[in-house]
Amino acid sequence: MNRTRFLLLSLLMMLTLIVPVLPMAAQTGGNLIWGTDSEPETLDPTCTFSSIADNQYKTIYDSLVFWEPSDQEFYPYLAESWEVNGDFTSYTFSLRDDVVFHDGTPFNAEAVKINFDRVATIRDSESCSSASVAQARLGSTYVSTEVIDSFTAQVNFSQPNPIFLIGVSDLYFMSPASLEEFGDEDIGRNAVGSGAFILEEWVDQSFMRVVRNEDYNWGPGNATHQGPALLESITWQFIPEATTRLASLEAGEVHLINRVESDQYIQLSQNPDLVTTALPGPGTPNGFVLNASLPPLDDIRVRQALGHAFDRPLMLEVLFNNIFPIGNGPISSSTWSYWEGVNDYNQYDPEMALALLAEAGWTDTDSDGILDKDGEPLALSHIELSTIPDRAIAAEFVQAQLAEVGIQLNLEFAEAGVVVDECHNARRHVCGLRWRMADPSNLSAMWLSTNIGTGFNWSHLPDEDIDSLLSAGAAEADRETRRQIYQDLQKRIMDLAIWIPLWDVQITHGSNPKLQGWEALNNPEYIWLYDAYISE
Repeated sequence: MNRTRFLLLSLLMMLTLIVPVLPMAAQTGGNLIWGTDSEPETLDPTCTFSSIADNQYKTIYDSLVFWEPSDQEFYPYLAESWEVNGDFTSYTFSLRDDVVFHDGTPFNAEAVKINFDRVATIRDSESCSSASVAQARLGSTYVSTEVIDSFTAQVNFSQPNPIFLIGVSDLYFMSPASLEEFGDEDIGRNAVGSGAFILEEWVDQSFMRVVRNEDYNWGPGNATHQGPALLESITWQFIPEATTRLASLEAGEVHLINRVESDQYIQLSQNPDLVTTALPGPGTPNGFVLNASLPPLDDIRVRQALGHAFDRPLMLEVLFNNIFPIGNGPISSSTWSYWEGVNDYNQYDPEMALALLAEAGWTDTDSDGILDKDGEPLALSHIELSTIPDRAIAAEFVQAQLAEVGIQLNLEFAEAGVVVDECHNARRHVCGLRWRMADPSNLSAMWLSTNIGTGFNWSHLPDEDIDSLLSAGAAEADRETRRQIYQDLQKRIMDLAIWIPLWDVQITHGSNPKLQGWEALNNPEYIWLYDAYISE
């Protein structure tokens, strides 16, 4: 792995990734205990796109190539090498011939075909809630995988797909025998991959444990070692309460906690006996998707008014001590395609908000402090995840500020399944969301018109311009041309006023200094543990 290390000089230098260093001689293996906030819904890598599941299934499964975000390079993994034809419609992978899945099934070109075809089936049939994720990873123009010989597979597309390697780096392979044995219904609880760790036990609402695959010998080409992982096991303890997770780390009961909340990050960073890490989160900022299909947000003036009605800089100062960078658009500012023009949108201007609302016919006719129109109050429904405290307090801040301009925001907090169902089905005016991605092309899951109602396009506003830009960006090989395409995409989304950004995500962790050799990766977001060990 790329091991550039920095020191955290102050809280304002939150973009720094800190990786503890010990001499290689101190490697001892060990059993890692990881305190995490919740358990995954599934370990089926095709049907999930969450940082919770990522950190588990990426220990169990391998991919064809490894994408290193620090240098933007691809490294051999299950594929020893690859070739691309001139128009990016065909990728030929030469596979390792020594890989076996945990159940003894050999990894070969046929296994690649079975897995890719399954992803395409899920993409097309929308047979799980993350069908749009399958589309983002495999691409909408996938045609077939051909078995050239036992260890050569050719992946074909109907149109140029120059960014396929990014998608394929996040496509993980399951044993074909296990897929046949367990089927789509049960495979998520019976994960069988070829990875450095084997699923040993999963107790609901308690823990999940993986143990070292002693036969493993095919780590990515940029890893610091080859062969079995150094850790003997990894146990995820499911600890929903943030204070309990922090206390467990401070007491030495766990070695690592992730998804550290802002106030706890400050506390941790002041503890000389623990290590804090932070790096910019990939993808979108935390933000609000506005449902343009549901009145009164079907009026763009009302949507624009919301963007001017609350003070985002004040929110970040009051709630988070400015440890988060402000979010200014559909793509985080740390992303290579970020467009600075988005900074001009959503500036706090309550007078402009009131003017836009008045133009749309909303005034306070009965002097009760709530704007109304045709006898109906300006009331909006807003649903947020109950598992992310930072988002909850931000929503309450916004609620208070909207009330000052006569907008009633009715808040509801729920678990992920409820949020997804409500927002998929356009039952809420405002949905809290952030989207993790390795490449801006993955925004198709969030903004493509075909992902309305089934994917994560919770704006429910089909737009040909957005669709065209997403298609063009995915088909373009030249980086600078892609940058312009995605900047145009950002402008279009902001012009439609269907997204209000809040803050750029920081991926934060706390750890015991005995845990060495691990790395927090922006790929799009998980912890690399193949090279990790616990020192004496």
